[in-house]
Amino acid sequence: MIRAKNTLELEKNYKLSEIDDEELVMIKGGLDKEKYDKERYERRVTYSGRDIKNIIARMREIEARIPEEWNDWQKAKYIYETIGKNISYDFKYMDAGRHQQDSNLTTLLSGKAVCAGYALLFKEMMDRQNIECEYIRGDALGDGENPEKHAWNNITIDGKTVALDVTWDSARMHKGAKLEYFGNNPRFNERHKADPDEKIFNYSVLSNKEVENISTARNIEDRNIIADRMDIESKRVYVENAIDETYKKYAKLQGADAAKKQVKAAIKKYIEEGYTNYFTNNAEARDNIEKYVSEGEMSEIVSNIFIDSIANYKKIEDKKKALSEDNILKKATKETLEKYNKQQAVKALKKYINQNSVSAFTNVANRATLSISEKDKILDNMYDSVVEYTELSRQKENETKKIIKEKNCYSTYELEEIAQKPKSKGLLNKCLGWMVEKKEKQKYSQLEKVASNDEISKEQEREENIR
Repeated sequence: MIRAKNTLELEKNYKLSEIDDEELVMIKGGLDKEKYDKERYERRVTYSGRDIKNIIARMREIEARIPEEWNDWQKAKYIYETIGKNISYDFKYMDAGRHQQDSNLTTLLSGKAVCAGYALLFKEMMDRQNIECEYIRGDALGDGENPEKHAWNNITIDGKTVALDVTWDSARMHKGAKLEYFGNNPRFNERHKADPDEKIFNYSVLSNKEVENISTARNIEDRNIIADRMDIESKRVYVENAIDETYKKYAKLQGADAAKKQVKAAIKKYIEEGYTNYFTNNAEARDNIEKYVSEGEMSEIVSNIFIDSIANYKKIEDKKKALSEDNILKKATKETLEKYNKQQAVKALKKYINQNSVSAFTNVANRATLSISEKDKILDNMYDSVVEYTELSRQKENETKKIIKEKNCYSTYELEEIAQKPKSKGLLNKCLGWMVEKKEKQKYSQLEKVASNDEISKEQEREENIR
């Protein structure tokens, strides 16, 4: 398992492409206080490698839209608005069994959250901007008269600390109303009571005019400018998602062979013609390719994935099929990789794909065998490896997600409360059944043990009487 305080620390130690899809990654984020250092909170903030890569890519996309000249107030307000406008409160999260995902960073992927999810995500994105921010847990008085468990934030900028509640402002933003909880609510502390073990802050209150004057109007809507500010690692995440979503769609409709053929055609069409319609638009796969990935970047990313399928063959279950030695491009790439480095191997592949040249491969690899007349067939084998490697990674990632769900399920204190709800369904209901069944088995085992001990005692007593 990879552990990090936040995504910034994770990115200092790893490139996104170095994190396996099936890896368990724990990001403590706002729950790094001593009071939160408990097993259930660790389960709550444990993600699959694929999910955390997608989360970081989405955060980088948001950050790429922030003008360099903005101050911290503008950055904070813009991220607050972006979260509030793009994520909706999930009123059915308990019944649907999504109580963990709605309260962690995956809310950025699902578009659904509860208060903990809103607050944890906002805290994480403030940390990435080096803006002092707190995740605060306590009770809040909403529409009803009885207080409910709640989570919110505060930020400190220019020595001024203000209280924020993106959860309560989110519904207002969806209706186009003005912000009411971005440090500008004088009655905030009347409706929010932090837990006794939370730090006490001396809050300032912003006027409505001050909040309105924090401009978040941007002049970098042009997608080419945004794409230029995004790094190749984030773009690779979008390419891998496009490959995966397209494969899944066509595998379901026409079978695995047809799905692989569709994905290979999609890669080739985009690299050669800039044509994206062979990719599905499920989960915005095609849109993200069109917005952020150029044809040249696609060939670079595909080359990187191909090289990883060679370099990391031990991580692939079906390595004989994925790395068949009869593929001359794999041989040439492997020899170039071993003689030089990954950068040179990527350069060689890109030159072969885009310029019909084999000159960047090492001659040890007998580069003359990479006949340009056979290029389509050779690249077809390359794309085979890319699709297989991507899909095998996804299969392992699905196993990781099952583990995460099981860990979230097995000893969570909320289960007792949820069990009282007649509409409890899905995973939580299964968990409850599992827990009841386990307790029954334990009880039965204990009864058997007691009965066995009784029999032993009776037998000993009979022997004593005989003596």
